[in-house]
Amino acid sequence: MALEYGNKNGLHVVTVCPGLVFGPMLQTVQLNTTTKALLYIIQGGHGPDTMNNKFLSMVDVRDVADALLLAYEEAGPSERYICALEQMDLKDLLSLMKTMYPNYNYVDKMVDLDYKAEVTSEKLKNLGWKPRKREETFADSIEFFEKAGLLDGQPFRLPYLYRIYLAGRDPVGRRHWRRNMAAMASPPPTTRVCVTGAGGFIGSWLVKLLLSRGYAVHATLRDPCDPKNAHLKQLDGASEMLSLFKADVLDAGELSAAIAGCEGVFHVASPVPGDKIVDPELEVMAPAVKGTLNVLEVCSSSKKVQKVVVVSSTAAVHYNPNWPPGKPKDESCWSDRKICMEKKEWYSASKVIAEKMALEYAEKKGLNVVTVCPCLVFGPQLQPTVNTSNELLIYITKGGPNVMRNMLLHIVDVRDVAEALILIYEKPESSGRYLCAPYHISPKATSLGWKPRKLEETLTDSIEYYEKTGILQDAGGRPCWWQPEMTPPPPPPRRLVCVTGAGGFIGSWLVKLLLSRGYAVHATVRDPHDPKNAFLKQLENAPENLRLFKADVLDGGSLTAAFAGCEGVFHPATPVPEEKTKEMLDPAVKGTRNVLEACSAAGVQKLVVVSSIGAVCFNPSLPRDRIIDETCWSDKKSCKENENWYCLAKTEAEEMALEYSEKNGLHVITVCPALVLGPLLQTVLLSTSSKVLLYVMKGGPDAIGNTFFPIVDVRDVADALLLVYDKAGPSERYICSQEQMDTKDFLDLMKSMYPNYSYTFKVVDVDTRVGLTSEKLKKLGWKPRKLEETLVDSVESHEKAGLVDDEPCRLPYLYRQLDMDPGNLHLFKADELDGDAMTVAFAGCKGVFHIGTPVPKYERVDPQAIGVTDMWWQPEMTPPPPPPRRPVCVTGAGGFTGSWLVKLLLSRGYAVHATLRDPYDPKNAFLKQLENAPENLRLFKADVLDGGSLTAAFAGCEGVFHPATPVPEHKTVDPEKEMLAPAVKGTRNVLEACSAASVQKLVVVSSICAVCFNPSLPRDRLIDETCWSDKKSCKENENWYCLAKTEAEEMALEYSEKNGLHVITVCPGVIFGLLLQTVLLNASSKVLLYIMKGGPDALSNKFFPIVDVRDVADALLLVYDKAGPSSDTSVLKNKWT
Repeated sequence: MALEYGNKNGLHVVTVCPGLVFGPMLQTVQLNTTTKALLYIIQGGHGPDTMNNKFLSMVDVRDVADALLLAYEEAGPSERYICALEQMDLKDLLSLMKTMYPNYNYVDKMVDLDYKAEVTSEKLKNLGWKPRKREETFADSIEFFEKAGLLDGQPFRLPYLYRIYLAGRDPVGRRHWRRNMAAMASPPPTTRVCVTGAGGFIGSWLVKLLLSRGYAVHATLRDPCDPKNAHLKQLDGASEMLSLFKADVLDAGELSAAIAGCEGVFHVASPVPGDKIVDPELEVMAPAVKGTLNVLEVCSSSKKVQKVVVVSSTAAVHYNPNWPPGKPKDESCWSDRKICMEKKEWYSASKVIAEKMALEYAEKKGLNVVTVCPCLVFGPQLQPTVNTSNELLIYITKGGPNVMRNMLLHIVDVRDVAEALILIYEKPESSGRYLCAPYHISPKATSLGWKPRKLEETLTDSIEYYEKTGILQDAGGRPCWWQPEMTPPPPPPRRLVCVTGAGGFIGSWLVKLLLSRGYAVHATVRDPHDPKNAFLKQLENAPENLRLFKADVLDGGSLTAAFAGCEGVFHPATPVPEEKTKEMLDPAVKGTRNVLEACSAAGVQKLVVVSSIGAVCFNPSLPRDRIIDETCWSDKKSCKENENWYCLAKTEAEEMALEYSEKNGLHVITVCPALVLGPLLQTVLLSTSSKVLLYVMKGGPDAIGNTFFPIVDVRDVADALLLVYDKAGPSERYICSQEQMDTKDFLDLMKSMYPNYSYTFKVVDVDTRVGLTSEKLKKLGWKPRKLEETLVDSVESHEKAGLVDDEPCRLPYLYRQLDMDPGNLHLFKADELDGDAMTVAFAGCKGVFHIGTPVPKYERVDPQAIGVTDMWWQPEMTPPPPPPRRPVCVTGAGGFTGSWLVKLLLSRGYAVHATLRDPYDPKNAFLKQLENAPENLRLFKADVLDGGSLTAAFAGCEGVFHPATPVPEHKTVDPEKEMLAPAVKGTRNVLEACSAASVQKLVVVSSICAVCFNPSLPRDRLIDETCWSDKKSCKENENWYCLAKTEAEEMALEYSEKNGLHVITVCPGVIFGLLLQTVLLNASSKVLLYIMKGGPDALSNKFFPIVDVRDVADALLLVYDKAGPSSDTSVLKNKWT
């Protein structure tokens, strides 16, 4: 058709027909069909699918791309080209693959077919097409598969196109293969769990929540291809972490494949009957009882399942007429099975039998089983078909012909059920039985930390879902019946909101939070193309859900496009002044009015205005002992008299916003944050409040009053803004303050946490004390962080950004103590070695005082605190508190091995302390460019020959890697100084510093030179870790490098045995590979260059044990993670060649 269309319509059409396309992938998520076929060929041994032994015309994906471009540039219209290599049978392909890669479990089921064909690509080759050899294609494909971990996981099915079924094939055999292969599969890095009945109401929410928590999920369904289960594949993380299995709980064989490899199982698969039960055994008893037993038996036979959570029901609790009247029913109450059977309450009977059987089975078999009994489950749906409990709520809402009993309804939200199931699974102390009913008297679930929603939220979200999906819009107004197969339309669109001033401190964190909660966000900035706003586009979910708009709040018209279509607006766009200015009234008052009017014009439903405690506290008429709450306002007259324009602007803007709300019916809420601290998202401009913290830490010329310091974390402000948006009524006002303290107390706290900063000393006692309360906000559910967490994250953020290493700064005007404002002080950046700078400073001066020569300042450190007897410690070297990441140190980090090790550690999420002789030497600059280095890498000036210099680098580290001994390039003149001291003394210093710093594990990089230089070893002896170089021979032959490595390694392992330090040594061969360092070549790389380029020196034709530098780095991290301490068996166990 394409070629005919080209001929008829004069369109230049060329078609290309590739063969089976193999090769390395660029896409990172979904595997294409041909790649799956090759993977099955490689690892399909004992697999369920049979392949036919027909010709395979293959081609490399890169050659297909070449062919397409070639045909585009060279081919005439209506031409057709075959794009394939010479074909071969599958058996021939397998022979070739096995020759190249003999260690894989190749497919072994093939059927010979009488079908052979020859294809030719001569026409394409005549255009100049030159395809690769198939060996190159296979080599690159398998290399990619290995790097991507595709050959280490659970095998999958052969794509249908390449599959052939044989008559009479045994499905049990296929299940047996799946079970065996799942047991053989390597354990995944994440916790793997199975959810039965994953397509149901509870099951879907449980899968969603598990995926969001990072679990890998096996989900059982009766038919994974049924469209009603398609919603599971759309969940966040599903493409990477969710596997669907066709399984019925009544078929234990199918369950085996799904549960294989899982550490935990959630059994949610028993349905609630929607209609009158006709066959109790078939419809209810079998799925509940036999299905549960099958799940338990499969779990028991699995060696990996550690815990099973069975979802029962309060139907197994409440139906007990013998329970004492007035006594609250708890987990000890069981429905009476006999009465349930007599009354034909089949669902209750099945749940009682199944749950008791599960707990008894657990006791007999030693299987860890916990049961959970939810009550009536309501809430928004994920699945497209309406479940039985939601049918009940729909019927209550719409009415119909059936009569309902006025009975007690215990209701729980489906999301809270999912939370409870995971909580009970994760808590080691959970056991037995748990009722899952929010307003039930039993405290057992809540004692684990379960916090269910309020009923109003559940009902609101349920009805909102029904309305948006059209479930309540029954044709002709007819009342509904309970129809279990009502399929709603697609889910509603995302909620759209706008944030003004999105590039600011509060605005950026609010945008980040909204995106993480699934909102679509319009963000206003003055210039969307300004590099300072680029970080917004890097936020998670920003590519799909964030749009930047050029707007200024002083230009009401510019807001129109940004607000269009938004249901809500957040307005944090008023800056805090750094200097004394009256000019901020317009941005605050006029800007807020423009926002209000633009919201009304755009039909915005809700507006949250960010005000400030500056609009609350500045009122001298307030009693001194008065607790400041939302009824308090700053006195505008006092603000004007004291020229406190910021407080005046915030007060007028907030009053005007709330008055506008009442007059115009716009839902407006105002939030008044305290001094906002916390980590920075924006990378260029500092907020005023962040400058306050920097001034406190660094000091400067300005005095600060010893007033109350109400502080709040910027992340908690973002949480509060979204909380009031969701829950607060119109014209409400909220104070948002974490806690407060005097300036002096705040300084004392900072000094106790970070003692090595300069800190301001100009604190003036003033007669001002007030107390703030945020109780109103907390009643909505606001839970702020502790102040210490805020300060730690703030300081860490400022340190990483290099903000605390600069010269002293000015205190923002709003926070200065005006009586001591140094109007006659002018600061100049100058160095006495820079004459031009001094000229500028001296201009206009009648006299000069020269005090420019500093006296070195050192602090004495408690020797016992660092484990040494005598040392002076520069305060600049004191590390901050260790981060929550696993901190390790690498000595000699700028070297060949060291730099690759640092790169690997950073890629694995470690925080790395790297020692260098000079961190500021340009040759070490490449380390700061490594991925994750800005957040996780700190450089320390240290020399292994100076034990004291290692102390700061090792502080707080759980492990140390010591590759710092260089390989000599020239013949050693002074062996002691050039080789033995760096190797032996340097290693001893490292060992002692590790012991003093309580390092848990040390990996020492030795060399095969400490293994092989021994003439007494038999020539046919295979050299392993028990071999050592002969020190006497090393000395006689002046092989100082081998001697140094041997002595250093022996000393390290002996030190380990005597002092209980976990030491592992690794002895690499000659190290080749790619360079990270850009200036100095290491000795082994020079060897390779000499081999390639030649020169005047002769090389001996001896054994050459070679290893890649990246593999050395892998080995070092591998033994760090897995090798046992030397006390396990022997010292030699921890020597690795």
